[in-house]
Amino acid sequence: MRKLILGTLTFLLIAAVGWATPCTGSLNSFLSPGAKMCTDAIGNVFSSFTSSLSKSDSAKLGLSPLSSGSGFTLSIPLSLFAGTTTKDAFGFTVTAPTGVSLTDFEATLTPSAGATGTASVLLGLSNKSNLTADLGAGKASTTFSGVSSLGLVADITASANASGTATLTLMPSTTSTMPSAVPEPATLSLFGIGLLAAGLLLKQKKRVESSR
Repeated sequence: MRKLILGTLTFLLIAAVGWATPCTGSLNSFLSPGAKMCTDAIGNVFSSFTSSLSKSDSAKLGLSPLSSGSGFTLSIPLSLFAGTTTKDAFGFTVTAPTGVSLTDFEATLTPSAGATGTASVLLGLSNKSNLTADLGAGKASTTFSGVSSLGLVADITASANASGTATLTLMPSTTSTMPSAVPEPATLSLFGIGLLAAGLLLKQKKRVESSR
């Protein structure tokens, strides 16, 4: 009985860690079944990733989580889009934590050392807002009425001589951050499971003692 309980706890702990996967890996990995969502440092959930690129090209775009705050970065090989016009190169939905609203969106397209040419990313939001991040032009942003969830599609263009890579930083902002004292849903689940397991073990111990 004890082994069964411990095994169940281990399985649920692994599952809980999976629920809070940070946004890291290739874009292609988030298009695969069973790996369609990730979270940022404040608990925003990014899901429903899409891409008009081929699987091999989607694999060349790499996601990395920000160390703090909301959002993630996307590494983009400029040569992949050089001289072409794309349509909805990628997209996703961002959902804020319970009780928090998304109120604006920021994006910055930063060239790597040695990158050449020009490039831009047009971001269309599901609430009809949009913004364009131009390579090396600093932060672009848009503000809107608070929503709990927001869809986004990105169109990427680059000049014919574009080469090197660019880092696209995507930062949805909220009306407030989640208080650090409030446990994550996965933490609350594990706490409840732990209490249940402790109760079962105590009950089993009493049975053993009463049968002596």
